[in-house]
Amino acid sequence: MEDGALVSTTSAKSKPLKHIRMKMTKMEWSRSEVMDFRFIYTGIRVKNMDESIRFYTEVLGMEIAEKRERTEPTKGEVVTLKSPYSTQLLELNFYEKDSPFYVPYVNGEDLDHLAFDVENLESVVSDLKSKGIEIIVEPYQIGEWSEAFIKDPNGIWIELLQRNRSST
Repeated sequence: MEDGALVSTTSAKSKPLKHIRMKMTKMEWSRSEVMDFRFIYTGIRVKNMDESIRFYTEVLGMEIAEKRERTEPTKGEVVTLKSPYSTQLLELNFYEKDSPFYVPYVNGEDLDHLAFDVENLESVVSDLKSKGIEIIVEPYQIGEWSEAFIKDPNGIWIELLQRNRSST
């Protein structure tokens, strides 16, 4: 595929649904080479956690899906919200100035990360490394999750999550 090639996706009736301009790098992956990633939420960076929770719950009617908690490995706080009748989740993230994730807040740069659920984080990380993808944050455990981070070609952080299942 050439850089900037126009890709057309089609329905079962072979009618074009949409056109997507994709810029491929040296590595092109076929669908069989892509591991099973499931998009689960969007995380945004906030300046003030209390103010943000009030806005999203009182103004936009969202509910707390996962309670607010301190995340020691990141030196920050996190809370997950959802709208009634929606499966989409929004994670609010706040980082202290001495956090490795902290950067000064700049309006318009508040997308913190996108999160994808994976079955076997160690296997996924190994596979991504073999494809030349840099692991920005190596796997570590935080609460009921193991997670790692990569970046997309635009510099957007991608969180890879594995739910730690109990052996009961």
